[in-house]
Amino acid sequence: MKKRSFGLFMACILFVSFSKAQFEGDSLLSRIDSILYFNQDTLFAHKDTLSFSDSLLLLTESGQALPFTYIPDSVYMKRLSELPFTFEMTYNPTVRRFIELYTGKLQDRVSALLGLSSFYFPIFEAVIDSYNFPKELKYLPVIESALNPAATSKAHAAGLWQFMRGTGLESGLTINGYIDERRGIQESTIAAIKYLGKLYSRYNDWQLALAAYNCGPGNVNRAIARSGGKRNFWEIYKYLPRETRGYVPGFIGAAYAFNYYSAHGIEPALCNFPEKIDTIRITRALHFKQVSEVMGIDMNTLKMINPQYIKDFVPSDSKKQFVLNLPAADKERFRAMQDSIYAYNSAYYQKECEKLLKTPDYVVHRVKYGECLSVIAQRYQVSVSSIKKWNRISGTAIRQGQKLVIYPRA
Repeated sequence: MKKRSFGLFMACILFVSFSKAQFEGDSLLSRIDSILYFNQDTLFAHKDTLSFSDSLLLLTESGQALPFTYIPDSVYMKRLSELPFTFEMTYNPTVRRFIELYTGKLQDRVSALLGLSSFYFPIFEAVIDSYNFPKELKYLPVIESALNPAATSKAHAAGLWQFMRGTGLESGLTINGYIDERRGIQESTIAAIKYLGKLYSRYNDWQLALAAYNCGPGNVNRAIARSGGKRNFWEIYKYLPRETRGYVPGFIGAAYAFNYYSAHGIEPALCNFPEKIDTIRITRALHFKQVSEVMGIDMNTLKMINPQYIKDFVPSDSKKQFVLNLPAADKERFRAMQDSIYAYNSAYYQKECEKLLKTPDYVVHRVKYGECLSVIAQRYQVSVSSIKKWNRISGTAIRQGQKLVIYPRA
């Protein structure tokens, strides 16, 4: 997938703060709060970015002790060995540092994530079980997105499973100006599990599959070649990109925290989601407000459980039928009331939906100093030839400040 994980990024940033504790005193929590905040309506929001590679380098190479109550290695090793997982739960100093991050200063964030997991994990598990894959794959969105469907990385990966646009389109996800199924809960999970299955079939090793999910099969293949043909994550560790070196140990650390949180005095936070959701197939364009006002379901709830709909409406498409997530208790009530729901202020909302569908599906990119067409093309996951065609450019020369029309979902 070749992108940087948002949740793992969060943990690494916190470690940088720990490493600088002797200089910054009590500013650690305020530092992490400047990067993330938690709210049950908005979930986690990304407010800032720092250098992932530099943070990870400090994490894996500083060797500084973290200010936690000491727990012997033997305890961590025993606990990991007792987890009923298919994955090999390797234990080493790098994994220990991640465990200490999640169960130490990051306790409040883990508490919030545990609360969110009560909603998301059953959905993930249902998809994972349908493919007969290891259930522990459900921890991947913890380090990918901090269980936030709205998370977007610096490399423009999006959603719970942090799909790049190109990979999402190749996986059959709909991505346009009013719907982005990378953010969809079920849609993105199905696509991610299928993609992970392809990676596992290539390497026959789940740790290598996770590494390839993060940095792409090409980087993993090169690391294998440079190691002399080794096919074990820890044996090719030093040949992988810096950010990927922390990916598997971060995953193991998250798995540990989610299974042994009570041993560290962590309690799950309350979650503001419905207990369960169910899907309704939508036959006509439908605005969230029609559902909210007729059924009395809060708009924020509809938005939280339908994050794939960017403009708060479900489009009608002859090629693909979309679904609306509802609290499970309201599914039958929707069926009984659907004629009234579709008819509610239908003329007004039909015009509103038509306006949204006509919204230009492009962005205007202002060329920055040092940028070339290939860099811009990579950012938006399009080809150089497409950019030239859209902007009637004959050569490859562009200038700073020049405005380029980009159709990133084309």
